[in-house]
Amino acid sequence: DKGTEYNPIYSIHDQGAGGNGNVLKEIVDPLGATIDANEFTLGDHTVNILELWAAEYQESNAILAINSKRSRQLLDRLATREKCKVDFVGEVDTSGRIKLVNFSDYDQKSEKRFPIDLRLDHVCGSMPKKVFNLVDYSLDEYLTPAKLIETQEPPKSLKSRYKMMQEQIYLAPQNQMMNNFEHLLKKVLKLPSVASKRYLTTKVDRCVTGLIAGQQCLGPLHTPIGDYALVALSHFNHQGSVTSIGEQPIKGLVSPISNATMSVAEALTNMMFCVISSLKDVKCSANWMWAAKLPGEGAKLLDACDAMCKLMNKLGIAVDGGKDSLSMSATVDPADARKLVQTEDDLETDQSVEDDLVETVKSPGTLVISAYAPVPDIRCKVTPILKCKPKLSHLIYVNLAHPIELEQHCGHVTKFRLGGSAILQTLGQIGDEAPTIDHPELLRDGFELVQELIKEGKCTAGHDVSDGGLIVCALEMAIASHCGLHLNIQAEKSFCSLGGNNYEERVLSAMFAEECAVIIEVEAESEQELNDVLERFETKHIHAQRIGFGSYDNERITVKFQQQLLLECENNHKIREYWERTSKQLDLRQANKKCVVEEYENLSSRPNKPEWKLTFDANKTELVVDFDKHYLSEQPKVAVLREEGINGDREMVASLMLAGFQVFDVTVTDLTTTATTGKRADLSSFDGLVFPGGFSYADVFGSARGWAASLIFNREIREQLVRFRQRPDTFSLGVCNGCQLMALLGFLDDLDAQVQQDNKTNMLQEAPATTVRLEHNDSGRFECRFVNVRIERTTNSIMLHDMEESTFGVWVAHGEGKFKIQHSVEIIDEPETRIALRYVDDHGEPTMEYPMNPNGSAQAVAGMCSRDGRHLAMMPHPERCTQLWQWPYILPEWCENERSALKTSPWMRMFVNAYKFCRRGGLEQDED
Repeated sequence: DKGTEYNPIYSIHDQGAGGNGNVLKEIVDPLGATIDANEFTLGDHTVNILELWAAEYQESNAILAINSKRSRQLLDRLATREKCKVDFVGEVDTSGRIKLVNFSDYDQKSEKRFPIDLRLDHVCGSMPKKVFNLVDYSLDEYLTPAKLIETQEPPKSLKSRYKMMQEQIYLAPQNQMMNNFEHLLKKVLKLPSVASKRYLTTKVDRCVTGLIAGQQCLGPLHTPIGDYALVALSHFNHQGSVTSIGEQPIKGLVSPISNATMSVAEALTNMMFCVISSLKDVKCSANWMWAAKLPGEGAKLLDACDAMCKLMNKLGIAVDGGKDSLSMSATVDPADARKLVQTEDDLETDQSVEDDLVETVKSPGTLVISAYAPVPDIRCKVTPILKCKPKLSHLIYVNLAHPIELEQHCGHVTKFRLGGSAILQTLGQIGDEAPTIDHPELLRDGFELVQELIKEGKCTAGHDVSDGGLIVCALEMAIASHCGLHLNIQAEKSFCSLGGNNYEERVLSAMFAEECAVIIEVEAESEQELNDVLERFETKHIHAQRIGFGSYDNERITVKFQQQLLLECENNHKIREYWERTSKQLDLRQANKKCVVEEYENLSSRPNKPEWKLTFDANKTELVVDFDKHYLSEQPKVAVLREEGINGDREMVASLMLAGFQVFDVTVTDLTTTATTGKRADLSSFDGLVFPGGFSYADVFGSARGWAASLIFNREIREQLVRFRQRPDTFSLGVCNGCQLMALLGFLDDLDAQVQQDNKTNMLQEAPATTVRLEHNDSGRFECRFVNVRIERTTNSIMLHDMEESTFGVWVAHGEGKFKIQHSVEIIDEPETRIALRYVDDHGEPTMEYPMNPNGSAQAVAGMCSRDGRHLAMMPHPERCTQLWQWPYILPEWCENERSALKTSPWMRMFVNAYKFCRRGGLEQDED
């Protein structure tokens, strides 16, 4: 990774289950090795030989490297530089055995020479095959037909009837079908597997590395609805890799075969909307969770595995790895069970729980498919966010479960199987027939056709039909797009057989069934162009029909089937409220309740897009396109200074390189010792100093405190920092953890006052007097969001020059980002120049509302600079937004017109401004 021509490493293996005893034997198989127990670094010298060999501590890796002095010196230097311990614990031989030697206490207590001496072919190679006698199973006694229609009598009391009418559950008999549909829809939208996952997504970092081109949250409201994860391979090209997940355990209660095949189908329909190199390039990891030793479960596992393999073979994809986890069961001792469930009344009446009520608790059979594939261009993709172009955009339902009949008539029966579906879960049922993949060729051909439409620009949005069925898929697209939705499904193609007896139940089945399908938005300028798209599906015997459209003119939602109104809402707020309700209840248990209530209340009142504006032409930002040519001449040098736990340095380096800087990776160890590079790094040779984001020392004792201490209480480093700040031709930038560090170092305070303090006292006895600090977020948790910020009109930051009054989005990812400014300092007296950025609402006004202000910073402060403008500290991550493909949302008007479309990220300008500042010679030259 250092780019050196000499690489001593043959292979690396992470340590997991089995500890050293597993990882070391696997990495030397089949040759063999002798391991010296005395070479391991021990924090506790009472550790015995068994604990050393078998302990499953997770923070270690085994490396197989060249056995030479040069190799050891290089690995030692790298480990020292990264503050990471490396032990050389053994040597490979050709014995075909793994041996553990030494530990004197073992030699004294045993006549054996080696604690461990095993033949590798016995423990790693040709293990004897096991024979499993599987017990067959039958699910028939548990399975009953689905029943969707619940008979509801009007409540007798006026109070109960009024309450029921308020909830829109009871309607007049003539509207019973609409009543049933809305009643069932509300139940489904609140089911955890269907409902919003907002409570999960905002508390984890989804932008770190700057290589994230697709993650969970999309649209103007950052709605968690993404189908795939997309990661770039480099900051300097557009190749990448896409990953998607498929799992359907509830369907496995009806059929293990459905469990397996629908899990594969879900993974592929999720991946479908990102253009990959080829379907044959898709590889999968299969994670099995199955208590296979219980009666009948092994046979189910065999059926599921067989169905998965056959389907993948027909699709041309394959499993290349996987694992087993949670394949277990538990039983409770009857006596213990009685103690747990008996009440005081039971004890008084001498009643007890019968032994036969105690059952074995087992994990439900589950298969999780993680599919991944190479992506030639990470920009060639679509998401569930609708474009809603009037008279041009059409929603198409693509049925990948059932083929078009060759006779081209409507006499056939299209199945809408409900077994294991979300709707039945809400009704306490599992059904008797679950969907499966009966025609793999439809899934294969449909996948390739959608990919072609995306490449041609005809498919502008898409989402897979999964948990909740067709109606939930369409509503999720409208919710995420913050738009209206109009569905009018005609009884043709997939739906032509829904007449006759039990019409209402069959229509409900079609709406909630989770058959393999997708909904895509197609842009067509004429009816003929749309028909051409539909015919392309029909030539592959795939049902595809127009079902409606989205609209940004209003947020009204209407759903009709054959002109029968099933759902009508004035806006999508009520639907969103039901979909978000479960997430809100879970969120209330893990974060500041005031913040949670504020966030969910704000969702319905926010506009369908923020009011961003640019006061400069971002496309005129000059970027480096030919690095070899650019570096032929001397360029300004920047040190990216990192410490243990920093993880935001790579994207920072990339942004600085694109701006034209010669960038150097510098660790704190480089400043304090010559052991890593042969000489100590000196800040006097750099024009810029950048402190990237991350979690230095895991934020122990508070964010950046350990990092700050390593700099402040080292006399030489502290003096170097002072001299660096005194030079008028230098600049510094701190982002996130780096911002917290700059506040602790006093970079935002008066330097002269700090120098006077150091002259009066021993500088190593106390930290600089600082007036700015960062505190914990008001929400009480880590926040990762894409928020709006405004660059202040009066800021004197040299990096934000000519960007004043611009408003646009940026990533934030921190747990302690709340600016706290003491009231007795010059920052309060001159806030106009010192405050560089503020968090703003969708209308561009500074806000204290959560989550638009993600941490509760007073005055909505997002970033500050020094008095002379050379040192900028900010909590948002501009370095993770310097490429437009890193943005999770962008204004439609910024990319619609090809000639005026935004081609360069606005955030790139601040790095180019710093480059130009250095080329001019700093502040002295500017003043001249």
